[in-house]
Amino acid sequence: DGHDCLERVGVLVDSASEWARSRVTICCTQSAGNVVLHIDDGGPGVPDAALGELGQRGKRLDESRNGNGLGLAIAHEIATLNGGRLEFSRSDAGGLSVLLALPA
Repeated sequence: DGHDCLERVGVLVDSASEWARSRVTICCTQSAGNVVLHIDDGGPGVPDAALGELGQRGKRLDESRNGNGLGLAIAHEIATLNGGRLEFSRSDAGGLSVLLALPA
């Protein structure tokens, strides 16, 4: 659904801009029948050991900020329900890198 897609991209970009110290980089490509969106931020990043916890419903890695831990979880669920995937890794800029791949 186009609305779901825009909403999830908005959540991902909003999260990146909240954590970024100076910039957010967004790149969109098409590969192997998928639209692939990469969002990288220059924020503090997430410890490698905690990357697997991102996208779990109700899981928040930083309790000092507002939020309910649902944004990334809903984005993950929507990606999965639509035959896509959402992956988290360390950004070259030092922060978080998010890859959202959805069937074209």
